[in-house]
Amino acid sequence: RPSEYRVYTIERVSLTLSIAIVFLLSSSLFGLLLLVNVPLWALAPAFFLAATFLTYAMLWVSKVDPGRAPPYAVAGGLLLTQMFIALSFLPIGHMTSAAVLSAFLYFFLGVSRADFLGRLTRSVFLRYLFFTLSMLAIILSTTRWV
Repeated sequence: RPSEYRVYTIERVSLTLSIAIVFLLSSSLFGLLLLVNVPLWALAPAFFLAATFLTYAMLWVSKVDPGRAPPYAVAGGLLLTQMFIALSFLPIGHMTSAAVLSAFLYFFLGVSRADFLGRLTRSVFLRYLFFTLSMLAIILSTTRWV
């Protein structure tokens, strides 16, 4: 029956929305950086706060232990911000940079969530890695390098 709750529905919807939000936010920030010349030092802290909040929200929805989630959220925010800064120096468009960042977020959240739930096995890790690398290969091979 469609009206019944299905297991992990909220988690999957939250993951999808988190990836979409990071894509839209980073695309906007990369656009500000490239098109309006807003300095990177002004955009990075805003992105860090948003990335940390989204990572924590995803872990909270997944019912991760509240004592273990904040360090992972800060680490995720730092990693995403480092990727944001590194991608800002590549000669690619802002949409491509946002897609690469979203693929990395998918990998990080998927592996972190599986680890917290005790389901991180070698095959789960390799599945996330394979899908992420496939997406990165498709994105980077079809982009225009300026």
